[in-house]
Amino acid sequence: MLLGVKDLTVDIDENLPSWKRHESLWIADKYSVPCENKSGKVVTMCPYNTTCCDDLVSNTGQGCCLVPKAVPCGDGMHCCPAGYECDPGCSIPKCSCRKMNYSLVTENGHPRSVKGQTYHEMN
Repeated sequence: MLLGVKDLTVDIDENLPSWKRHESLWIADKYSVPCENKSGKVVTMCPYNTTCCDDLVSNTGQGCCLVPKAVPCGDGMHCCPAGYECDPGCSIPKCSCRKMNYSLVTENGHPRSVKGQTYHEMN
Protein backbone atom coordinates (compact mmCIF):
# COMPACT_ATOMS: atom_id res chain seq x y z
CA MET A 1 0.00 0.00 0.00
CA LEU A 2 1.78 3.13 -1.24
CA LEU A 3 1.01 6.38 0.55
CA GLY A 4 1.62 9.96 -0.45
CA VAL A 5 3.45 12.39 1.81
CA LYS A 6 1.02 15.16 2.81
CA ASP A 7 1.85 18.70 3.81
CA LEU A 8 -0.37 18.62 6.91
CA THR A 9 2.22 20.29 9.04
CA VAL A 10 2.02 23.31 11.27
CA ASP A 11 4.79 25.48 9.87
CA ILE A 12 6.85 27.34 12.44
CA ASP A 13 7.53 30.74 10.90
CA GLU A 14 10.84 32.13 12.13
CA ASN A 15 9.72 35.67 11.25
CA LEU A 16 6.98 35.62 13.90
CA PRO A 17 7.67 37.15 17.32
CA SER A 18 8.79 34.62 19.91
CA TRP A 19 5.47 34.70 21.82
CA LYS A 20 3.53 34.02 18.60
CA ARG A 21 5.75 31.01 17.74
CA HIS A 22 5.12 29.58 21.21
CA GLU A 23 1.38 30.14 20.80
CA SER A 24 1.46 28.29 17.47
CA LEU A 25 3.26 25.37 19.06
CA TRP A 26 0.82 25.36 21.99
CA ILE A 27 -2.15 25.25 19.63
CA ALA A 28 -0.68 22.22 17.87
CA ASP A 29 -1.78 18.99 19.49
CA LYS A 30 0.36 18.20 22.53
CA TYR A 31 0.99 14.76 21.03
CA SER A 32 2.18 16.10 17.68
CA VAL A 33 5.33 14.71 16.11
CA PRO A 34 8.12 17.31 15.70
CA CYS A 35 9.80 17.18 12.29
CA GLU A 36 13.40 18.30 11.89
CA ASN A 37 15.13 19.61 8.80
CA LYS A 38 18.54 18.30 7.68
CA SER A 39 20.34 20.51 10.22
CA GLY A 40 18.26 19.12 13.11
CA LYS A 41 16.03 22.16 13.63
CA VAL A 42 12.30 21.53 14.22
CA VAL A 43 10.51 23.16 11.29
CA THR A 44 7.08 21.51 11.27
CA MET A 45 4.76 19.32 13.34
CA CYS A 46 2.80 16.29 12.14
CA PRO A 47 -0.33 14.88 13.81
CA TYR A 48 -0.05 12.09 16.38
CA ASN A 49 0.49 8.60 14.93
CA THR A 50 2.02 9.89 11.69
CA THR A 51 5.61 9.95 10.43
CA CYS A 52 7.72 12.91 9.34
CA CYS A 53 9.12 12.48 5.83
CA ASP A 54 10.96 14.62 3.28
CA ASP A 55 8.44 16.43 1.09
CA LEU A 56 9.58 18.09 -2.13
CA VAL A 57 6.52 20.36 -2.37
CA SER A 58 6.42 21.63 1.23
CA ASN A 59 7.96 25.03 1.90
CA THR A 60 9.75 23.50 4.91
CA GLY A 61 10.95 20.37 3.09
CA GLN A 62 9.03 18.14 5.52
CA GLY A 63 5.62 16.51 5.31
CA CYS A 64 3.59 13.80 7.02
CA CYS A 65 3.01 10.20 6.06
CA LEU A 66 -0.36 9.33 7.56
CA VAL A 67 0.72 6.12 9.32
CA PRO A 68 3.09 5.54 12.26
CA LYS A 69 6.65 4.30 11.62
CA ALA A 70 6.36 4.77 7.86
CA VAL A 71 9.28 4.24 5.51
CA PRO A 72 9.98 7.31 3.34
CA CYS A 73 10.73 6.65 -0.32
CA GLY A 74 13.66 8.33 -2.03
CA ASP A 75 11.49 10.40 -4.35
CA GLY A 76 10.37 12.79 -1.59
CA MET A 77 6.70 12.25 -2.47
CA HIS A 78 5.80 8.75 -1.28
CA CYS A 79 6.10 6.53 1.78
CA CYS A 80 5.32 2.93 2.68
CA PRO A 81 3.72 1.55 5.87
CA ALA A 82 5.84 -0.26 8.46
CA GLY A 83 6.70 -3.75 7.24
CA TYR A 84 7.04 -2.57 3.64
CA GLU A 85 9.91 -1.06 1.69
CA CYS A 86 9.97 1.29 -1.27
CA ASP A 87 10.79 -0.24 -4.61
CA PRO A 88 14.39 0.73 -5.49
CA GLY A 89 13.15 2.23 -8.77
CA CYS A 90 10.72 4.57 -7.00
CA SER A 91 10.26 7.89 -8.78
CA ILE A 92 7.66 10.66 -8.71
CA PRO A 93 5.57 9.34 -11.63
CA LYS A 94 5.65 5.70 -10.48
CA CYS A 95 6.44 4.17 -7.12
CA SER A 96 5.51 0.97 -5.31
CA CYS A 97 5.91 -0.70 -1.93
CA ARG A 98 6.82 -4.31 -1.37
CA LYS A 99 6.12 -6.31 1.75
CA MET A 100 9.10 -7.38 3.81
CA ASN A 101 9.31 -11.00 4.95
CA TYR A 102 11.23 -11.94 8.06
CA SER A 103 12.97 -15.23 8.74
CA LEU A 104 12.56 -16.40 12.34
CA VAL A 105 15.85 -18.29 12.42
CA THR A 106 19.18 -16.56 11.86
CA GLU A 107 22.74 -17.23 12.89
CA ASN A 108 22.88 -14.31 15.34
CA GLY A 109 19.32 -14.59 16.67
CA HIS A 110 18.04 -11.45 14.95
CA PRO A 111 15.34 -11.42 12.28
CA ARG A 112 16.77 -11.22 8.78
CA SER A 113 14.80 -9.37 6.15
CA VAL A 114 14.21 -11.07 2.85
CA LYS A 115 12.92 -9.04 -0.05
CA GLY A 116 9.36 -10.11 -0.80
CA GLN A 117 7.53 -10.51 -4.05
CA THR A 118 4.37 -8.63 -3.09
CA TYR A 119 4.12 -5.31 -4.91
CA HIS A 120 1.51 -2.61 -4.45
CA GLU A 121 1.79 -0.15 -7.29
CA MET A 122 0.55 3.38 -7.76
CA ASN A 123 0.93 5.18 -11.08
